[in-house]
Amino acid sequence: MSYASEILNNKKICRPVMTWESENATKAQDKLIQEDYLKLEYNVRKWIKRAQHFTLPTNLYFKRDPYPAGRLWDGESLDKSVHLPYPLISLSSNTANQIKVFTFAQEDPTYSGEWPAWVLCPMEYRSDRWHLPPATIRVTQEKGGARGSASLVSKTVAQMVPEDVKNEVYTSLIDSMGYDIEMLFNLLTILHDQPTTAIAKTNTGTLYKSKSVNHGRRVTKKHEYKELVINNHYAPTRSGVSIPTGVTQRAHTRRGHERHYRNGKVIWIDSYTAGDASKGTINKDYRVEA
Repeated sequence: MSYASEILNNKKICRPVMTWESENATKAQDKLIQEDYLKLEYNVRKWIKRAQHFTLPTNLYFKRDPYPAGRLWDGESLDKSVHLPYPLISLSSNTANQIKVFTFAQEDPTYSGEWPAWVLCPMEYRSDRWHLPPATIRVTQEKGGARGSASLVSKTVAQMVPEDVKNEVYTSLIDSMGYDIEMLFNLLTILHDQPTTAIAKTNTGTLYKSKSVNHGRRVTKKHEYKELVINNHYAPTRSGVSIPTGVTQRAHTRRGHERHYRNGKVIWIDSYTAGDASKGTINKDYRVEA
């Protein structure tokens, strides 16, 4: 079972509990906080259904201690031309302590800087339950690395944070999400270094059929789930599976990637949906091998 399935199967996702919140919140404030987290839970369940998922191995994590808040994370191979492969992605892995890590990432449309910025919404798994994050993290890419800034999910909680501990709170929030940021950097680095065709193998999963009526004719649609495996040590090749001329594929998404021209020019191609939905669909997840 995937992490996404585990989250969806939970009837309720728990909200995080912060010390000053539980001690000092009035009934009115607690109601507002509950509403903020219910909105986030609704969004999380909606994001799971449309996010493109990537599973990363534990040993892809950089072997270092978490950075203090405001410090630069490494990202030398990333530059301002790097984008997410899909508008919304989800990432999952286990830490060295086998703690489940699941996070959403999307580009920040409100950021106007020259370099890209991404917003991360990490989930936490403990006590056999999934928990919403107390804050989201905006990672701002810069030359030589990136900086992180935290934004509390609930505005009511943000107003309740005592001024004398505010810096400490935001620092600890960013530190606690260091694994999620490293996970995003690892994925972007691999996809940036490997051509879009560098897929080692495809594990085919379930295949089912549905029937519909089109112009008076009964049509059988084939729906398939696949797992595309990207091997970090796989030798890139431009050879792929050729599609015969005139054959239309089933509807599927193609991830965003860089297109390299012989004259040295490089442009970014956004992700898009291709194929004929009347023939069926192909859904997929990605798994990165070390």
